[in-house]
Amino acid sequence: MNTLASAGKTFLLKMWENYPRTWKFLIDVGIFLKYKTLNTSKIPNEIVLLSSNSIFVNSEENRGRALLISNGMTQKRLTNFWSLAVKEYSPDVAIDVGVNYGECIFSTNYPPHTQIYGVEANSDLLKFIHQSKEVHPNKDQMKILMCLRQIKKKKKRSM
Repeated sequence: MNTLASAGKTFLLKMWENYPRTWKFLIDVGIFLKYKTLNTSKIPNEIVLLSSNSIFVNSEENRGRALLISNGMTQKRLTNFWSLAVKEYSPDVAIDVGVNYGECIFSTNYPPHTQIYGVEANSDLLKFIHQSKEVHPNKDQMKILMCLRQIKKKKKRSM
């Protein structure tokens, strides 16, 4: 599938979207190598990040399993940027749009004055996001929003 939307995507992202069974197999191999089992009841759903903060994931879903394999760091450059930006700029407001499981928003500790907002469109992830928020040291400064924005072309009406 060669669409304009996929033109700027990395090879791995294209693989993820175009070959989900192959990707699931590769993730299963990674899970088996790390945890010596594929039994989901024996696979953890909590990841302790380098900051000692935790995120919770769905260990039955590919993205959650990929995070388990990588200790919560599937986007290392982005996560490092987020943490360094918070430390360097000490922002009044921090907004993570597209929280996913919270790899960025929960990856660091914030100054006491920072208001922290996480925006996620996938309602299936909210349970895990809220679990992660409840164990974060800045939980009282955080607000998680479930938002979905749909951009739709308006139909022309004939009169």
